[in-house]
Amino acid sequence: MKKSTKGFKDLVKAYEELSKEYLEIKKSVEKYRILAEQLEREVKEESKRLKEFEAKYKTLVESAGDAIFTVDPKGNCISMNRIAARIIGGNPTDFVGKNIYELFSKKEADLYMAHIQKVFRTGEGTIHEHTYKIPGKEFWFSTSLDPIRDETGQVIYVLGISRDITERKRIDKEKEVISNVNKIIASSLDIKDVYEAIGAELKKVFDFDRMTVSLLDEQKTGFQIYALVKYYESLESGDLQEGTFIPKAETHLGEVVDTGRPVLIKDVAESPYWGMTKLLKEGIRSSVTYPLFCRGEVIGTISFASRKVDNFSEDQFDLVKQVTPQLAIAIENTRLFNRIKESEEKYRSLIESTKDFIIYIVSPDGRITYLNPVVEKILGYRPEDYYQNKNLWVSQIHPEDRDRVFDAQRKVFEGKGRSLEFRMIHQNKRDVRWLYSSATVLKNDRGEKASLVGFAMDITEQKKLQEQVRRSEWLASIGGLAAGLAHEIRNPLVAISNSAKLLKRDVNLNEEDLELMGVIVEETDRLNKIVTNFLQFARPREPVFLESDIREVIEEVLRLLKKDTRWNDRIKIHLRCEPELPKVRLDADQMHEVFWNLLINALEAMPDEGIIKIEVMTVSMRDLPGLQVRISDTGIGIAPEDVANIFEPFHTSKPQGIGLGLSIAHRIVEAHKGILEVESEIGKGTTFIVTLPL
Repeated sequence: MKKSTKGFKDLVKAYEELSKEYLEIKKSVEKYRILAEQLEREVKEESKRLKEFEAKYKTLVESAGDAIFTVDPKGNCISMNRIAARIIGGNPTDFVGKNIYELFSKKEADLYMAHIQKVFRTGEGTIHEHTYKIPGKEFWFSTSLDPIRDETGQVIYVLGISRDITERKRIDKEKEVISNVNKIIASSLDIKDVYEAIGAELKKVFDFDRMTVSLLDEQKTGFQIYALVKYYESLESGDLQEGTFIPKAETHLGEVVDTGRPVLIKDVAESPYWGMTKLLKEGIRSSVTYPLFCRGEVIGTISFASRKVDNFSEDQFDLVKQVTPQLAIAIENTRLFNRIKESEEKYRSLIESTKDFIIYIVSPDGRITYLNPVVEKILGYRPEDYYQNKNLWVSQIHPEDRDRVFDAQRKVFEGKGRSLEFRMIHQNKRDVRWLYSSATVLKNDRGEKASLVGFAMDITEQKKLQEQVRRSEWLASIGGLAAGLAHEIRNPLVAISNSAKLLKRDVNLNEEDLELMGVIVEETDRLNKIVTNFLQFARPREPVFLESDIREVIEEVLRLLKKDTRWNDRIKIHLRCEPELPKVRLDADQMHEVFWNLLINALEAMPDEGIIKIEVMTVSMRDLPGLQVRISDTGIGIAPEDVANIFEPFHTSKPQGIGLGLSIAHRIVEAHKGILEVESEIGKGTTFIVTLPL
C-alpha cells in the first residue's frame, strides 16, 4: 500500500512538471507568434518602403537629364534610362541584356570597355570625355563610371552617367576659332593675304560655300567686292568676282549698311532684293550678311552664302559679331596703308633696302602695322614677329625708357613732339641698342589721325664714342688732381708706416699693443698699394710698343695665375689660338696686367670650380685687320645694371675691392687703340673681349 502511494505521488509530481513545461512552451509559442507577426509587419513596411524607393529611384533616373546605365564585367547592359536609350536610338527594353559591342561601333566599344574594365580592375571611378556619332551629327559626352559593390565589397556592376557636353564643346570651339581668326587678322598687313585662312577657320564652326567682303565706295552709292573666297567651281564666266561693283539701292547690302543690322535670306529664290538672279545662277540659295563697323561707322559688309536653302540662323549672329570689329579695323588699316604705298611707291625700294634706319607705322591702338627688314639686323626680330605679337616692341624697350617712349608717342599723336633717343634690348637679351626716333602723324581722308609713321636710327656706336669721349675727358680732368692728392696721401702714409715699423722694432710692447702695431703696418701698406694703383690709373705711363707674340704674353700670365692662392685644381683652363697668329705691336708688361686683371676676375667669379676658356683669333676691326682675345668663364655672371658701369673707376661688387682693376685694363687697351668689351648673363658666366689693331 505504501509502495502504491509512493508511485502515485511520483506520477502526480511528474504530471505537475510536465504541466509547467507545457505552460512555458505555450508562453514561448505565444511570444514567437507575436514576434513573427511583428516581423511580418516590418517586412511588409520595408517592402512598401523599398517599392516606394524603387519607384522614386526609377522616377529620378528616368527624369534625369543625363544618360544613366549599368553594365557587368563583360560589357552587358544591365539597365539604362530612357535618355540613354534615346541617344542610342530606341527604348531601354531594346538594349538591356545586349553587349556594348552590339550597340556601338567597334572603335567606340573598345574605348568604353577599356574604361569599364579599369573600374572593375582598380575599384575606382573614372571620368572621360568622348564623341558619339550618328548619321549627320556628332555629340560630345562626359561620362563618369563608378563601381557598384555587393555586401562583401566585391565590384559587381559599373554605374555610368553620361552628360551631353556638345554645347560646351561647341562654345569652346567657337572661342578657339575666334581667337585663331583674330590672330590671323593681326598676322598680315594686307587682309587679302589671309582671307582664305580666315574662311577655313570659320568653316570649322558653321557651314557656308562662299564668304565675301564688300566695301562702300567713296560716294557711298555702291559697293565693290573687296575679297572673296568660294568652295565650289564657278558655273559661268559672269560670276561675281573681286572688284565687281554692286549698287547700294534696293540690295540686301544696302539695307545692312543703312540699318546697321544683319540680313538673313533663307531662300534666295523668294527674296525681293536686287541681284538675287545673279546669285541663283551661281547656285546660291541662302545667305547671311553682317555690317562691318570701324570707329562707329559702317564701311561695308561681310556675307556668307550657301548652296542649301535655309542654311543659316540667327544663332550664328553673335559668333560673327565677335570677328567683324577687328576685321573692319584691319581692312581700314590695309586701305590706308595701300594709299600710302600707292602715293610713295617710288620710295618703297629705298625703304626696304636701307641698312641705316628702321621705318615703322603704328596704329592708334599701339599695334605695329609695318616695319622694314632692317629691324632684324638692328634688333634681332623679323617684322613678322612684331605683327604677330603686338607687345613684342614694347617688351624690347628698356624698362627705364618705357615711360619716356609712351609719353613721346602720345605727344606725337597730339602734335606736340617728334623725336626721342631711347634704348632697346636686342633679341639675344644681352645687347642694348640706342635708337634715335622721329615720327609724325598720318591722317585718313576724313582728317582723322590714323597712324604714326616714323624712322628709328641705330646710334649705338655714336653713343659708345660719346661715352668714351666723356670718360676720357672726365679722367683727364681729374687726373692731375687725383695724382696730386695721391702724392699728398702717400707721403704721410710712408711716414706712418716707417714710424710704426721702428716702434714695433725698438719699443718693448706687450702682446696686445704689438698686435695693434702690426695692424697699423698692414693697413698703411694696403693703403699705400691702393694709392699706387690709383696713381697708375690717374697718370699711367706711356706704353712702349714692340712687335710681340700675344700667345707668349697669355701663357706667362697663366703660369703666374696657377701659383696664385685663388687658384685650385677644380678650375680648368682651355687655351685655343688660331695657327700662325700674326705678331702685334703692344706693351707686353701693360697687356700682361690687362690679362691678369681679367683672369683674376674670372677666378673670383668661380671660387669653387669652373672653366676658363681663352680664344685668340684674327678679326676685322673697323674694316681693318685686328687680333681678338676672348676670355670666358662659367661663373655667376654680372647683373645687367652693372655691365654698363663695369669699367668706371671705383665701381666694384667685391667687398674688399676698390674698383680700379678693370678701369686700368680699359685704359691700357684704349692706349693701344683697342676695344675692351664685356658680355654677361646671370648664372651662365661672363666673357671679356679684347680687340687690338694689327
